[in-house]
Amino acid sequence: GLDLGGHGGTVRVSSMGPRPHVHSGPTWMITKFEFGQRGEKPPVDVFWYEGVAQPPASVAAELPMNGSLFIGSKGKIAVAHGGQPQLLPEKQFEGYMPPEPYLPTSPGHHQQWIEACKTGSPTGSHFGYAGPFTEIVLLGNISHRVGRPITYDPEKMRVTDNRQANWLLRKEYRKGWDIRS
Repeated sequence: GLDLGGHGGTVRVSSMGPRPHVHSGPTWMITKFEFGQRGEKPPVDVFWYEGVAQPPASVAAELPMNGSLFIGSKGKIAVAHGGQPQLLPEKQFEGYMPPEPYLPTSPGHHQQWIEACKTGSPTGSHFGYAGPFTEIVLLGNISHRVGRPITYDPEKMRVTDNRQANWLLRKEYRKGWDIRS
């Protein structure tokens, strides 16, 4: 999978959207995540388009509705939500044989959740995976609220260049409702 943090690396996050509202998220937002060198893995930039935001027309033309488009140096991979990856341009990858699947076929996230509740079995998107992923994605909201790019250290769980952003990372809970580590 895509290793988005750790290895001493930081993540640079910049977002743009309409003026922040104190009680809700924006109707649209475009966020850029810049992940530096991660061990042997080269730097990678990830763009997230939220709400009614659209990527440039040249990218949108190949982007599946409600999906992802990975752009590499040798081609692209388009994945519709819940669909199979498609290599682009198709002509360039004619005859390509993908590796054998190594993940079990999912019965769907609702059924996985029910089975996990009943049996204790892990889901495909367990908290060990989904927690760090959500942590990174939510940094886009923080960058948007403070109105400028931020640099986040995932190992220290701190923004390194904006005090106001660190204040938004956590909240104070009322007595009796606190979360204990």
